[in-house]
Amino acid sequence: MTYQEGFATLLAAIIGAGVFALPGFARQLGWYSIIFIFLALMFSLGLGYLILAFTPGSVEDEVERVWGKKVAYFFKLINISITLLALVAYVTGAQAHLDTNIIVLLFFMFIPLFLNLNFPQTFSFVLALFTMFFLMLISASNLNHITSFPVASMNWGYAGLLMGAAYFAFFGHTLIPRVRVMVKKVNKVWELLLITLSIAFVLYLVFTLTTLPLGVSDLATTMLETFHSGNLSTFVSLSAILIFYTSFILYGLHLQDLTGRSPLTSGLMVISVVIIYLLTQWMGMPFRVIIAAAGFCISAYAFVVALTALRVMRPKKTAKKALSWTLMVFALLPWLFFLIG
Repeated sequence: MTYQEGFATLLAAIIGAGVFALPGFARQLGWYSIIFIFLALMFSLGLGYLILAFTPGSVEDEVERVWGKKVAYFFKLINISITLLALVAYVTGAQAHLDTNIIVLLFFMFIPLFLNLNFPQTFSFVLALFTMFFLMLISASNLNHITSFPVASMNWGYAGLLMGAAYFAFFGHTLIPRVRVMVKKVNKVWELLLITLSIAFVLYLVFTLTTLPLGVSDLATTMLETFHSGNLSTFVSLSAILIFYTSFILYGLHLQDLTGRSPLTSGLMVISVVIIYLLTQWMGMPFRVIIAAAGFCISAYAFVVALTALRVMRPKKTAKKALSWTLMVFALLPWLFFLIG
């Protein structure tokens, strides 16, 4: 049973709303987008392998042991930044569909967090299954409407943003230590990670390739809601709201686990989300760019993990050292592509 529980945990952590940012960037690249989404998959597998190598301990403990408390605090700050940006992105996505008063929306989104609710793992898994069903259904529906495909053109700036967004879309690595405790055997956890990331890759790639020819949008679901008509349009809108709302709750609970569930930390979380949301609105950052920014934070997270792995690896572990160097390069790629673009 523990193997199935590990599968459910990883799948629920990886499958999420980040995929809705991919078509907007991929449209600018056409078929080239396949390369960069595949590179994001390789990055995610490499990061997962190194995090698994630290188990049964945690990356956070190892970072503090190797680099000290200041670097450990910085590493935790990166993790918190990823979560805060995800929360802001989900608020932005929900607001795009509801078009309601932002204060009212934030009130309803934060209520479950202030009530200190604990959702069972089954809830997360069912949400992941629903998201998978949504992606498959919409991808199949989109196929009937594709008449042409955008001409492939290389834009390094968009390539960097697409990789950043895909890094976030594939990210669920903070739960790997928990799955290691469930499943016990390292090779079985690696097998689960390979399976769940492969499932996500196929679903995300098909959804991206079938959605990008239909139109330009900063958020795939708003474009699809407009493009499709009747019951399907309504289904897209309601499903997107459900996915954004529940994803917000799950990420909010994760942030509370990171910072504690005291009234003070909960209040600081609300203030932080509101401030970052207002900043993104003032800067004109749409959903897809916020998701890409979270992905850029993940690349910084991976860089620290790889650097720590290099420091603790034994001299004879040449394969793992090569993987660490490769992951560091992959962590820098989105930044490099974005800067040269």
